[in-house]
Amino acid sequence: MSSQLRQITSEEFRRVCGHYATGVGVVTAVVDGTPVGLSVNSFTSVSLEPLLVSFYAAHTSTTWEQMKNSDSFAVNILSESQHNLISTFSKKGIDRFANINWKPAPVTGSPLLPDTSGWIDCRVTQVHDIGDHYLVVGEVLDLHSDTDEGPLLYYKGKVATLAS
Repeated sequence: MSSQLRQITSEEFRRVCGHYATGVGVVTAVVDGTPVGLSVNSFTSVSLEPLLVSFYAAHTSTTWEQMKNSDSFAVNILSESQHNLISTFSKKGIDRFANINWKPAPVTGSPLLPDTSGWIDCRVTQVHDIGDHYLVVGEVLDLHSDTDEGPLLYYKGKVATLAS
């Protein structure tokens, strides 16, 4: 084994990690009575005892800057027909909830988007500053899924479906 480590660029790291497909979701919260949300591909289940999930938010995210003051969030798991929500919840300077008929999650009131593959209602339990992101961990308070539609995926830097 060589004692010399080669320099790995962030572009190369992103390209190689892009070979690992991830699900796509929208994390939402209500802050001062206003719904806020951001698209993520970093959502994952963490633990069965207790029930925990997590996602990452970039330090540069202005939406996370708003959401960090909320003690709860919902993860909206996007289905393959919801490509449009990725761009909506990634754009800056727009009302991301305009023309979206959302409903409040049963426990926390976080926004639930219509026609998702499922949703998970959570209470924030931990936030860790890691690298250039925040790791947000939430305790699962309620959840639901009732669709047979396939998932929306993120693969090689693009949104994809199982069929593609």
